[in-house]
Amino acid sequence: TTKKAVEGVKTSINLETGSYGREQENILHLGKSGEWSWSVYARKSIMGDYSSARESIPSYENVENAGIKLTKAWGETADLTLSYRVFSGRYKSKIFNYKNTEPDETKPPKLVKNIFMTDARKTEDNLTLEYERKFSDTENNIVGIYRRSSNAAYDRSLNVERPWLLDLRTEGFFDRYSKQWHPKHTLTGGVEYYKDQVLDYQDLAAKYSDGTVISKAVYLQDVWQLADSVKAVGSLRQDWNSYAGSKLSPALSLEYQPSEKVLYTLAYTEYFAPPKQLQIFSPDYGDEALKPEEGRVYEAGLTYVPDESSSLKINVFHRDAADVSAVDISLPKYLRRYANIAHEKATGFTVSASKRFSEKWRSLVAYTQTKVDTERKNSSPVSTMIPHGELLLDLMYEYDKYSVLLQGRGVFDQANGRGENRFANNNYWVWNASLNYKLQKNTRLYVKVNNIFNQFYSNWDNESGGFLGFDEWYAEPGRNYQIGINYSF
Repeated sequence: TTKKAVEGVKTSINLETGSYGREQENILHLGKSGEWSWSVYARKSIMGDYSSARESIPSYENVENAGIKLTKAWGETADLTLSYRVFSGRYKSKIFNYKNTEPDETKPPKLVKNIFMTDARKTEDNLTLEYERKFSDTENNIVGIYRRSSNAAYDRSLNVERPWLLDLRTEGFFDRYSKQWHPKHTLTGGVEYYKDQVLDYQDLAAKYSDGTVISKAVYLQDVWQLADSVKAVGSLRQDWNSYAGSKLSPALSLEYQPSEKVLYTLAYTEYFAPPKQLQIFSPDYGDEALKPEEGRVYEAGLTYVPDESSSLKINVFHRDAADVSAVDISLPKYLRRYANIAHEKATGFTVSASKRFSEKWRSLVAYTQTKVDTERKNSSPVSTMIPHGELLLDLMYEYDKYSVLLQGRGVFDQANGRGENRFANNNYWVWNASLNYKLQKNTRLYVKVNNIFNQFYSNWDNESGGFLGFDEWYAEPGRNYQIGINYSF
């Protein structure tokens, strides 16, 4: 959807099938004629029961999405763009709850698994209208309005007295103005206004509606070209949130490029993250007194390109966050609510290198290491969703009409020091391979084999208070394949 149309019309169709009853169809249409340009896409995907490399997982999904982007240009000075996207999904999966089999409430509960299938649905639509005006070579303005609606629900079933439902809407506008007021300075300023609403919420125990959060902001940024090899970017952003208060957040970055082969970067950013709608308004877990998460991020980077065939990138960062919000699982289950549970520090680095050995062979290696420390290690949601170490390997071979890609992903300490019982496998490797063959100028056939060695693993934290342990439905699919054909005209 980010592709820009060129004069003329182009259409691309993709058909795919594979393991687990997979069916997928895609179509993308791009066009431009005179002052009008457009893009249209549509996609449908179906998948059934899958295997986690240990057992079959009852599951079903049927997803459809589509979108259109239409632009009207007035010469070289103005554009009006309308974008609209819709999404619809139906899901069936195994979920868990628990039952207390101890009738005497004065005694410790006897918890047993209560596993059942449930049907779910989700719909979403996004509408954006933007008008951009170029006043001169050094001055332009863009103004836009935005609307997003989202509805998700678990349908009524034998195990659920009434459906779980979440109906959200966001509306707002923005205005951004940019002016190069000096040969070495470009100033950008803007305003934002968004209204987030909970139109309807309900779960097994409670209902809620008409929760509204107003977010406003103004910002100012200056790009200063100190010298041919040195650039500085400074900004100030003032946020106001109807529940979380206000904050002035500065940011500063420096770039130094002594030659075409080397680039150094330094950056400092302060941020302000108000609680989300559900964290505030949920009848069971919400808390309207939640504080915003505030923090500082420090970064340093190096990019080294010795020649056209190779590159090296290094990035180091440190994040210091106060008032991180999460459900406080240290409390008894019936008392658990969202709370500002931790002061969190994260430190890490990423090193990546790419190399083209010849016209046929090229590779990429990237390693990221992140260490997260919190005051309350049983409560932080971020520390268990970011692995301590992750290694990515890509090896590509291209010859004539063929291209082959082998990808490996190694994860080391998936729980980031928070224990091995949260995930299916705390340390693992997953390997994928794909083969592309150009049948004709506009036709491409491809085959993919995912999780070649049938690794048992999960990407989702399954911490459940300790009594359930690990359950299969959070595991990722085992070995599977996809076959597809792409045709453009």
